[in-house]
Amino acid sequence: MFASVDRRLLYGLLVPSSCIIIGSIIWYYSNQKKGQIRSNRSEYLVLEVRVPVYCVGSIIGKGGEVIKRFQQQFSVRCVFAKEDEKSLDENYRILIIRGQQHHVYEAEVEIRRMIADLPQYEQIEMFIPENACGYLIGRNGATIRDIRDTSKARLNMDKKIIDNVEKKNFSRLIISGTSEQIAAAKALVEERLHNFEQKQQERENRSDIKPFQDHLNGTHIGVDDMDSEDIEMAMHARNNGPNQAERRAHHNALERKRRDHIKGSFGDLRDVIPSLKGEKEAQRIANRFGSKTEHFDPCTSLDREQLKKPDVTSLACIKSRKPVRRRVASRAHVLKSATEYIRTIKSKNQSNQTSIDELKRQNAAIELQVRLLERVKETGQYTRQIQNHQQEQQRVKHDLNFNGIQTTINLLTNENSSSISS
Repeated sequence: MFASVDRRLLYGLLVPSSCIIIGSIIWYYSNQKKGQIRSNRSEYLVLEVRVPVYCVGSIIGKGGEVIKRFQQQFSVRCVFAKEDEKSLDENYRILIIRGQQHHVYEAEVEIRRMIADLPQYEQIEMFIPENACGYLIGRNGATIRDIRDTSKARLNMDKKIIDNVEKKNFSRLIISGTSEQIAAAKALVEERLHNFEQKQQERENRSDIKPFQDHLNGTHIGVDDMDSEDIEMAMHARNNGPNQAERRAHHNALERKRRDHIKGSFGDLRDVIPSLKGEKEAQRIANRFGSKTEHFDPCTSLDREQLKKPDVTSLACIKSRKPVRRRVASRAHVLKSATEYIRTIKSKNQSNQTSIDELKRQNAAIELQVRLLERVKETGQYTRQIQNHQQEQQRVKHDLNFNGIQTTINLLTNENSSSISS
């Protein structure tokens, strides 16, 4: 009876104590989990880092490879804020880093190190005249792309600016990059603008110096036929000498200079072409003695010194001779002869090149034979072949001698047989 009472009392004490212990354990673990969640929430951090615009591309990388690798390395989330979300300086972008506190701080340090390692970018402004913008940009932007690719700098055309003093419109060109890149891009842009100014100046000169018509022979002279000195002279005559007579005199001087230059060029061409050699000297002699459409016989008995400084006897001899009619080759004939001469030279060059190629081929074959003979000599086969060749020659000589003796014996035998039979 007492044993059953003790057992009931023991059961009554164990059940509440077990419930208390289990409840305490559950309460402890639940509080610990809540504290861990609370601590994790307190360690989560969102950080904003200002990144210069020129560094954004390097941080993101091609196709986002750099920033993806960065996020995996530091277990953070990195996103660039949109430009309209943050009203900051246009030279900076905001990079938002999310993650655990220590991870975020490590990522921030790495980002700032990457920015510091990148070359320092600068920015300058150039003002381009509105009429030169198209020439600078090029067709479909080809020229400005070439400048950008060559200098590795960034070039952007900004809004137009009106200059009230000169009453001209300008466009602002912003060049960004390192100091070396900016210097290279600026030099290319200035060179392009200088070329544009030169072309514009040439157009103005052409408009100022219009071709004058020669009323005497109907020929014209233009800017392309004059050099820089002639252009300056023409400008000076236009500005300082508005008189019609001075203009005509200046025009005649320029026309004579142009004609003399063309005449001298054709004379030099006659001396170069073999079929026209000697015409220049014959023309000079004919002009010297008053004949413009005929040439004297070059096989004259007078020497060159007498022709240059003729005395009375020589002059009478020359005048008494009947001139040989031979028309001067026209310029068209000179050009035709020059074309034929060029074709002949070209065909000769092709023939010579063919001969050279054939000689090269034969030379290569001979060199190959020499190398083969040297290789045979090194292996010892050369000596054996020489010995075999000598033995073969001796055998042939022995056969020839034996055959000769046998033939002689046969002949003698036949003669003896014929004499005996007779």
